[in-house]
Amino acid sequence: MTATLGRSLIVLLIACGCLLSGCGGGQAANKNAKAASKRPVANTPQQQAALERAESLLQRIRDGEDFATLARRYSEDPGSRNSGGEYTFGHGKMTPEFEAAAFALEPGEVSDIVQTPFGYHLIKTEEYINRGTPQEQVRARHILIKAQPGP
Repeated sequence: MTATLGRSLIVLLIACGCLLSGCGGGQAANKNAKAASKRPVANTPQQQAALERAESLLQRIRDGEDFATLARRYSEDPGSRNSGGEYTFGHGKMTPEFEAAAFALEPGEVSDIVQTPFGYHLIKTEEYINRGTPQEQVRARHILIKAQPGP
């Protein structure tokens, strides 16, 4: 029993060291996770109103409402609204904040609010295509709430 406990402790220590050193995906994964976890900022009343709309939609998604349905109804992205907010893209095709969040999620997960120069986004990663290869792509949905600048 002591040998089993010792082996379990070694495995746990190795796993913890791996997490701390970032071996679960390297510097790119750590960079993506850090960028994806940045909290949104509202500097104007218009931005605050947009952020509050995004927060309300995020709560509705977490309460079980369908992401694609909400995207069709509320997203302010005319390029993806009609498809339920769907995009398929590879690395280097979107803003760094958007890309980092989408690639940091596992399929089925929804991001916290992501701020980009376009506004506030909610992102749901649907699937990866060619994951772990140079041709890696993600199929994701998003809802954009534009944060218009103040006067």
